[in-house]
Amino acid sequence: MSRIISFLLLISIFISTIVVISFCHWLIVWVAIEVGTFSVIPILFLSNTVRSVEASLKYFLVNVISAIILLMGSINILCTSGDWGMGLNSFSISGTSVIVIALLIKLGVAPFHLWFPEVIQGVGFLQGFLLSTWQKISPLYIMFVVNAEIKSEMLLIVGVSSVLISGWGGLNQTQTRKILSFSSIGFMGWLIVSLYYSPSLCLILFMLYIPVSGVLFFLFYYLNLLSLAGIYKVGYFSWFVFFVICGTISLGGLPPFGGFLIKFLPIYIISVNGGYLTLGLLILGTLLSLFYYLRLTFNLGLLLFPVSVGFLVNYRSSNSIPLSLSILSGWFLSISLFSLLLLGVFWVFV
Repeated sequence: MSRIISFLLLISIFISTIVVISFCHWLIVWVAIEVGTFSVIPILFLSNTVRSVEASLKYFLVNVISAIILLMGSINILCTSGDWGMGLNSFSISGTSVIVIALLIKLGVAPFHLWFPEVIQGVGFLQGFLLSTWQKISPLYIMFVVNAEIKSEMLLIVGVSSVLISGWGGLNQTQTRKILSFSSIGFMGWLIVSLYYSPSLCLILFMLYIPVSGVLFFLFYYLNLLSLAGIYKVGYFSWFVFFVICGTISLGGLPPFGGFLIKFLPIYIISVNGGYLTLGLLILGTLLSLFYYLRLTFNLGLLLFPVSVGFLVNYRSSNSIPLSLSILSGWFLSISLFSLLLLGVFWVFV
């Protein structure tokens, strides 16, 4: 596939997301979401392997099913209110429930999560990053609109289940792409629970998740680190190992890294609102996921041997970090180092 076609597909994905956010018309929103879906499918099998084609087909079938369900829910709302608009008093319980199911399928959260790890495992790291971040914006925005009109406890059940399944499902995984996919499922669980208690918190969490996960996706792509067994190929100490360790600890939610805010802010909001049972289950699932984050960190930590500081600076200087990775890593470290200071700023928006 030529670069021009790839660029046009990315532009189409970007425009479709902007259209979803800008319009309050169910039919236009549905068309925009599907345009974005069909634009991302050719990008998924850029590697032109059997696994990538299989993953693209799975992604296509899942999104076709969710598109049909979403259209059925929109038609139900049209029949009830007589309008395609997404404004006040235009939602019905039955139509909204159908739409929420379609959105949960697109987000790849429990109990509709089985397709997501398989698709991420079959595509490249860059495509996986696209599916884990940008492709989630449109369904999340519609979920935000629906939740503002009809607040349902079903979101709590889905969110808690996603966090628990993320922790349990990633325990025995050795493939880095599957570990990242279960991490994405767990993050979406935290995001959905936060949406129930404090919708304004979702934007903050999503903006934090993009650089935190992006560092690992891009570093694993550059290192071609497909499994934990391939860590030995990284060699002894390099800045790549340092950034991967920081990113992994951050995804685990340990301070002072940026991922700590992703866990701390929802914990505070949930505890203030008295959701102690929900909070306990979320922490349980997070502890399970923290185990495989620390396992990856420990394996990478074995590559850090005691040498002088001057040697670390000069060692393998030819193995320079690409500019894109330098910018992303700098963004990540800036958020990580100042996460506790930014906590006070974020508090205003919560």
